Amino acid sequence: MKFPEGFKISGVQDDEVGFGLIHAPGAMKVSGLLTTNSNPAEPIKYCQKMLGRPSFKAMLVNRGSANAATGEEGEKRMLALLEKTAKELKIEAEDILPASTGVIGEQIEYSEDLFKELLSRKKEVDPQSFATAIMTTDTVEKIVWSSFDLGGHEVTIFGAAKGSGMICPNMATMLTFIMTDADLSQELLDKALSLVVNKSFNLLTVDGET
Repeated sequence: MKFPEGFKISGVQDDEVGFGLIHAPGAMKVSGLLTTNSNPAEPIKYCQKMLGRPSFKAMLVNRGSANAATGEEGEKRMLALLEKTAKELKIEAEDILPASTGVIGEQIEYSEDLFKELLSRKKEVDPQSFATAIMTTDTVEKIVWSSFDLGGHEVTIFGAAKGSGMICPNMATMLTFIMTDADLSQELLDKALSLVVNKSFNLLTVDGET
């Protein structure tokens, strides 16, 4: 099955760390719902400020450190990663949204060679490697996609997720990325995401957590 047009996706990992990259060279509208935790991680704080911009061109995901309770150093390391990624993709750092998953209170550590490998794959479409690279306690990778006719045009939706516990409050350690080449307005994207999340993820209970 074909991948949504306009997107590149790939991931790399070693024993401790993983990186995933979503790249939309022609830009993408983004709608996002974030955890309601009162002490959010650095990527959440960043996304809270940036969501609402008309478009973005990439998302960078790291696994190993949640970049939560990491203070100014955590923010500094996150911004440095965005700058490195932006330079390789020839875009602005503000065009990239970050996400992190892993151990709370630990700074982001990684091999430069591993990160270079990720950036070298910026033109690839390898959803399996992305889904695997962002797994933490998950026992299997979580990916799904579907193509269908919409107004006489074939469109595709793809989703990748990680998370198997500690999802309180709402989606606390859960990451989900959904891409589509359907031509949708920002208003419709926001409305659709809110509607489906309230009827799906926000109804889940794992080990007594919702």
